Amino acid sequence: MTAPRSYWLPSAWALGWTSALGLAFFAIPWPYVDVVNVLRDATSWGWQDSIRNAFSRDIEYRPLFTLGVKAAYQIVGLRLWLYQALVLLQFAAVLALLIWLFRPMSGRRAIAACLALSCVVGLHSTRILFGFWPLNHHSGGLVLLLLATALALDPRTRPRDWIYFPLTLAALLLLESGLLIAPLLAILWWVEAPGTSTRGVLSAVGGLVLYLGIRLGFGTMGGSLGIYTSSGLGFSDVNPESLRNIFEHAPWLFWSYNVVATFLTVLFSEPRAGVYRFVQSLLHGETPLWQWIQVGSSALTTAVVVVALFVARPASARDRLLLVVGVTLIVFGSALGFLYTRDRIALSAGVGYAVVLYVTIARLLEGDGLRRPE
Repeated sequence: MTAPRSYWLPSAWALGWTSALGLAFFAIPWPYVDVVNVLRDATSWGWQDSIRNAFSRDIEYRPLFTLGVKAAYQIVGLRLWLYQALVLLQFAAVLALLIWLFRPMSGRRAIAACLALSCVVGLHSTRILFGFWPLNHHSGGLVLLLLATALALDPRTRPRDWIYFPLTLAALLLLESGLLIAPLLAILWWVEAPGTSTRGVLSAVGGLVLYLGIRLGFGTMGGSLGIYTSSGLGFSDVNPESLRNIFEHAPWLFWSYNVVATFLTVLFSEPRAGVYRFVQSLLHGETPLWQWIQVGSSALTTAVVVVALFVARPASARDRLLLVVGVTLIVFGSALGFLYTRDRIALSAGVGYAVVLYVTIARLLEGDGLRRPE
């Protein structure tokens, strides 16, 4: 089977973005300290000790990432361009999976897909996809999340939906964002997505349960739910000690602040990492042009999405499912940031925002789904 001609435009658009960003990606200097630290952790021991160390971590429990870096180093050594190429390939895979998810079957939907892809590229949370450790577990985790989502919308997956078990387990052992897969599949099953069934949901839950068993059995949970790192609060970054003093008797207030901050940064690009930098610059009368463009474009896009949701009906069952996917990723992706705020934590929520944008822009461009006043 060949892809419809309407796929050509978003595919070329994605290739253009990947090429443009790739040129810059291969030209910038690398944070050598981060590379050395990760490689040192992954290569200081033999395989037996490395496996024991990877599965006995505390807060950042990412054994597949640690072991993946060790395996990659033993295969390719310090050929950094190979790691760079892999990071760029993962970014291209993210855009390709989004196109597969969108399925733009007309010229107008192809335009909507291009706008949604541009949104993904332009969001500040997406910059983490080009982080270099040297493997990028953030883009790897997003690839697995989008793969699970695309499979859930494909009826051909239903006879083989046991695949959600290893997929969920792998995503969780790679990065904490894999937690999104189980609730997302459960919600898609509830709204009768064609690629899900009770067995599929139970498979994903089984992967989650096994992950918890591994982490509780081999890891050290310690202060995982405590305040252990700095985080943005109001108009400044606050160190862990100050945060513990402020929220000693009501940590849920701090968690709520972080969730709301992550949610708002996707919709309005403000706050950034929990700090209301744009508002602060307005108060000081020193707002640079780039902040006006960033916050203004985000607010305008969000306004268009909200208006479109009120005036345009979803055209098909797939559009409704995509809206469910987008809203679920925004809500649960924002909840991932409850411990502390960083731009990168909003990655999954930002992708969900782009999915909602695709559906709403497609309906506005097609026009035949607009609600008529009675």
